[in-house]
Amino acid sequence: LSTVEGTGLSSTNVVVNVGGVDYTVKTNSRGVAVFSVADLNPGIYNVSVSYNGNSRFKSSNASVVVNTKIGTVISLVYDEVSKELTAALSTVEGTGLSSTKVVVNVGGVDHTLKTNSRGIAKLSTDDLSPGSYVASATYNGNSRFNPSNASINMKVTMDTVVSLVYNDDTKELMKDV
Repeated sequence: LSTVEGTGLSSTNVVVNVGGVDYTVKTNSRGVAVFSVADLNPGIYNVSVSYNGNSRFKSSNASVVVNTKIGTVISLVYDEVSKELTAALSTVEGTGLSSTKVVVNVGGVDHTLKTNSRGIAKLSTDDLSPGSYVASATYNGNSRFNPSNASINMKVTMDTVVSLVYNDDTKELMKDV
């Protein structure tokens, strides 16, 4: 809360309305009202602040939309050896989101996966033909968590099998192709 010249109004009460509930908050020495709502569920809220004015200053109000949802991060890793694509879903603080639906798309085909207790979901790529693919993972979010997505380029290679044959007669080890 400040004057038109930008000077903060200290020790002044303002009313902050969050989700239909009014909170009276006193501004600090710079005219800033700081407070928190301990039992506020994650979500999107319309927040309004109003100042009733006094004999020196006119009333004023402002409003803003605040998103209190928890941020998420999804990452993708492709392991060429195991031929598994791994999607890891967590909060921005690193806590895995368990039992959560993630949609993984490889080569234009969607696969709906569910994360394990650590926020990990795996997709086997054994059935893919060798080649380069774009893989993406999408978490749509919910009332508590923000959505997130990621994509990577991956290369599926053909397995190579080499057989060795030992010839007892010649005592030679030969490559069988």
